[in-house]
Amino acid sequence: MKKVVGDMNLLQVLVYLDDLIVFGRMLEEHEKRLLKVLDRLEDYGLKLSIDKCQFCRTSVKYVGHIVSQEGVSTDPIKIEALTTWPCPSNYKELKTFLRFSGYYCKFVKNYAMIVKPLNNLTGDTSPARTNLRPRIRGGPQSLLCRDTMAPSNHLGHGGMRDVKGLFEKSLLA
Repeated sequence: MKKVVGDMNLLQVLVYLDDLIVFGRMLEEHEKRLLKVLDRLEDYGLKLSIDKCQFCRTSVKYVGHIVSQEGVSTDPIKIEALTTWPCPSNYKELKTFLRFSGYYCKFVKNYAMIVKPLNNLTGDTSPARTNLRPRIRGGPQSLLCRDTMAPSNHLGHGGMRDVKGLFEKSLLA
């Protein structure tokens, strides 16, 4: 898809696999860019499923985030999944939790310090590695409480670009 939109990627449209977000500061600019993207899709023989399209939106759910003219914030549904995650009972379940929560690390101040006790358990090679439940008090979600993972427009250390600047306070489709 990046090949299709070419030089428009990140400047007028965002691409993730087969998802596109066309954005513009004003409705007229957005419409012009949208028509250009539609022309490019047609040139490559690609079609859209109209029932999966959303037009002229000021915010969209995109890859586990809410993207708007205000910036990027966490998707409350994904955070709910983290805060209600069952306590892992083995190494594989713990690693799954850490990967899922790690995706949102840029929204959590001191994320590495918060999950350090859980990460320490992943390096354990003793037989206790197979039964972690007694060693994790209160479940992993107790480390990442609702207040810690609250929706935020702050993009923490080093991760994503400042999307607020990237979109230049634009409207999103």
